[in-house]
Formats: sequence, structure tokens, C-alpha cells
Amino acid sequence: MKMARIGCVLSPLCSLAFRPVTYGAPKRLQINLFSTNHLRTAAGDGNSPSLGFRRVVAGDLDRCYEIEEASYPADEAATRENLLFRSTVASEYFWCATIPRKSPCDGRDGSTADDTVVGFICSTRCSEFEEESMSTHDDSGRILCVHSVVVDEKHRRQGIATHMVQNYLKHIALVHSSLNAHTDNSGIDRVQLLAKSHLLGFYVNNGFSVIRPSPIVHGKETWFELEVRQEWL
Repeated sequence: MKMARIGCVLSPLCSLAFRPVTYGAPKRLQINLFSTNHLRTAAGDGNSPSLGFRRVVAGDLDRCYEIEEASYPADEAATRENLLFRSTVASEYFWCATIPRKSPCDGRDGSTADDTVVGFICSTRCSEFEEESMSTHDDSGRILCVHSVVVDEKHRRQGIATHMVQNYLKHIALVHSSLNAHTDNSGIDRVQLLAKSHLLGFYVNNGFSVIRPSPIVHGKETWFELEVRQEWL
């Protein structure tokens, strides 16, 4: 079975802020949540568009696929069918970063009447982090498997990926964590993903720990397993 690509496309400027990769529990993150409220982008000025973060809707699919296809090699990019599956069966774990629209639209370009998608994160749940988990979703799985963290090329170098990852993790901790009483012992224990070596520093800076080189083989490069446990947030 072909493994779905898991990872992140980020600005090269992210590497300037990388700390050395560490093992074990990372420092506790201090995060200000945003959802449909707006937050200035990290590199923004008074004229920069504000950034929102919301759950995926049906009209976002074509736009998300456009960003995915343009950002990854063909053998690593998720197919439109992959994204449709994730947005249908696991929409609560599929979130989009958006900016306000400047002109009316009919929704056919992956936008709503109010905003346009500039990046997204999507995941599914599983019980074991393995190759088969890349193309399935288990509602009761205790592991959240992140498949895509991606920002449109025109909107990189603005801190959008950092905002997405930090707010996504905090949302999972607040709403879906196994530590919350309302999850009735069916919550998420940890979030896991695969990343290439040049992205490890970014993920460590955002709360993840590097576990090991992954036994999952995909292409010529080595992938690494990373995770963040809910008690670390």
C-alpha cells in the first residue's frame, strides 16, 4: 500500500529559528488561541491581511488540493480523493488557515463568501501509527495522525505554519484530549507525524519530540517519527 505523505511545506526562513533537535518532553507551549477571530500574521504590518483558523467546509476541497498539489512532489502529495476522505470522515481534524476576501466569489475557487484558504492541517485517528493508518480513520483511535501541514506558496514567510500548528495542538488538547472528562475515555492521547530532517527543528520548536527514524519507507530520504503528548501542552 502506498504511504500517504505526512509532513510540512514551510518557508526557508523557518530554519533561521531552529533550535537543536532534542529528545524527551519539550517545553510547555504558551499559545493564544484563534479560530474565526483574526490574528495579524507574524510578518504583517498595518496593511497585511488578518489570519483566521476554521474547520474545513465542502467548498474548500478544490482549493486545498490546489495548495497540496503545488507544494509536494507527485509521489508525496495527497490525492484529491485522500483529501475528500479526510474532510468527510474526519472533518473535526481538518482545519484551514484563511484570510479575508477582497471581492465577492461564488465559492468555486475554494473560498467562502468571506474568506479564502491559504493553508491547512488535516489528520485522522488511529490505534497504531503505521503505514496502514495513513489511509484510514478510526473514530476511537487514541493517536491523531497528522497527514498534511501546508501553506500556499504566496503566503509563506509570514508565520502562518507556526500559527496553524500551535493553535491546532491547543484545540486538540482542549476539545479532544483523553485528559478531558467529557471525552468519556475515548479522547486522543498523542499527536504523531512523520517529517524529513530539515523540518525537525520547526516541529520541536512547536511542541513535538523526535522519537526515532521511522521504519516506514517512502522514497529515498529518511523520515522521522515525532509526537506530542497531551500532558505536554
